[in-house]
Amino acid sequence: MKEPILLDEILNLPDLQNVKIRFNMRYKDGTTYNPIELFKSGEAAQLLKGHYWNYSKRKSFKKGQTTVGFIRLAQKDLWLLFHIGIVTEDLNVYGGLGYKYKALTEYRKYFGRLIVRYKNHSQTLVRNAKTVIHDCEVRRYFQTSSTMTFFQVTKMSRYHGKN
Repeated sequence: MKEPILLDEILNLPDLQNVKIRFNMRYKDGTTYNPIELFKSGEAAQLLKGHYWNYSKRKSFKKGQTTVGFIRLAQKDLWLLFHIGIVTEDLNVYGGLGYKYKALTEYRKYFGRLIVRYKNHSQTLVRNAKTVIHDCEVRRYFQTSSTMTFFQVTKMSRYHGKN
């Protein structure tokens, strides 16, 4: 049996203490935030707005933190990497977009191409990377965006790097 490749081995993110991973899922209340559909249709601004959203009582990130964004796929426990960025400013907004950010372009080659398996045992969808990254097993990496024609990867990759 082959030993699994872990996400940390691929990304080699520095200072995991300062990295948060958000597992983006469709809201159960039927709102318009459906990350996989936003990704498929190339609606990067809306997808990233959801990623950098603060809920009404608690902040998701801090200035200077690296953020990693995953979208839940239809198959159980599979997640698509769509963004890695750094928080440049805390807007002190609750119930809305809470941060300005900058995409980390050195990871762009993985956006929309890297799928991991991760079993989320918590209701918390924003997690400290140090506690979960070693449980994220790389399941598939698509060499080119054409491999994933049902996702409009080119639209997403053009957007990353802009804010």
